[in-house]
Amino acid sequence: RGSFGGDKVTGAVVANPSAGAGGDLPVPSVAVDMKELVDDDHALGDSNAPVTIVEFSDYECPFCGRFYSQTLGQIKSNYVDKGKVKIVYRDFPLSFHPNAQKAAEAAECAGEEGNEAYYKMHDKLFEGGVTGGVSGFKQYAQEIGLDTGKFNSCLDSGKMASEVQK
Repeated sequence: RGSFGGDKVTGAVVANPSAGAGGDLPVPSVAVDMKELVDDDHALGDSNAPVTIVEFSDYECPFCGRFYSQTLGQIKSNYVDKGKVKIVYRDFPLSFHPNAQKAAEAAECAGEEGNEAYYKMHDKLFEGGVTGGVSGFKQYAQEIGLDTGKFNSCLDSGKMASEVQK
């Protein structure tokens, strides 16, 4: 719940299971610039969906992997595929995950070939893991049918490092 005004969202109520009956905990009213929050990041679903979920994630994070394998599919089939929700993926590589930054760059490099290519790499990174590092990401690019010359050049150059950090 909250108020929506143009590209700003203010206020919210979140479920709080420890709050007892009713379980709703008001969150202070804060304006969020949705255009800035979703940036130019890749999205799943109808661009005009009434609800946008912004997921901050790390390809090397086991909890993020669990969300991918146990929850994302349900959200996609129940909400995204029905036009009710759009999911925007934001990179949030944690500094103590040694392959997370380059994995995020790999997804962004794949995204240069389009949203579908981005999500093919996104899925491959979660399903195949990131322990192989850059050479593994290049193998994934080949497996999902990307232009490997462009992909490898993008990944090797660090072209997407600032995009990931943004």
